[in-house]
Amino acid sequence: MSSAQQNQAQVSSNTTPDNSVEEMNSEQIQNENTPSDEGEEKNTESSQTTQPTKPSVTVTTAAKQSSQPAKQEVGKMANAAASPDTNTQETELARILEGLADSEKTSIAMILSYIDKMSPGKQINPTEGGQLQVGLYRTLRNIINNETKNFDKLWTAVLKLAEIHRNGCFHYSHAFRFFDSETYILTKNEGSAFSALLILLNATGPAKQRQHQVKTIDFEKTLRYGFTDEGRNRLLSYYKVV
Repeated sequence: MSSAQQNQAQVSSNTTPDNSVEEMNSEQIQNENTPSDEGEEKNTESSQTTQPTKPSVTVTTAAKQSSQPAKQEVGKMANAAASPDTNTQETELARILEGLADSEKTSIAMILSYIDKMSPGKQINPTEGGQLQVGLYRTLRNIINNETKNFDKLWTAVLKLAEIHRNGCFHYSHAFRFFDSETYILTKNEGSAFSALLILLNATGPAKQRQHQVKTIDFEKTLRYGFTDEGRNRLLSYYKVV
């Protein structure tokens, strides 16, 4: 081959594109533009780990149980605040009873017997319950109607008992429970008078509220049946209504 032919062949080889280089570049471009499956898996895992977890609103049984003692303690405190100091109240009752005649103390003893038998939680049948409620009405009526020089002190003792046991046998949920008993033998008028007396005891039992509660009582209706004129005047004078 001549020198001119060799130079022409060399120029031709230098200007001809190298297919192997183009194939390599093409594969490289495809690799860069095509997402890797392994990369997608990593990105998916990353997004799952960084996604915020929604807070749970389910209260577990353990959490409920742990809150129960606190609620019970609050309940005890509320009951203690609502209930009178029984020891102090009974000491005051004993002081009130000093100087009363035996007949007057007998009336208080009958009320105390009623309280003992009719207190919440005591088992009592309707027959006996009706008899006891009739007995309580007659005791209260006799205290009001019977002349005594110690009426104010005696009625104050009755109100003190009503205050001490206002959440017990004198509470509205217990005070009327045997009115349907066959042994509840009061007449219609006597039953109305007894209901009015129970309301009076509940309203005016607590001494701190008495002055205000007296203004809410319809004494004409309360004393309409079963009381003598002297008895009515006695009770009205006690509450300073006259």
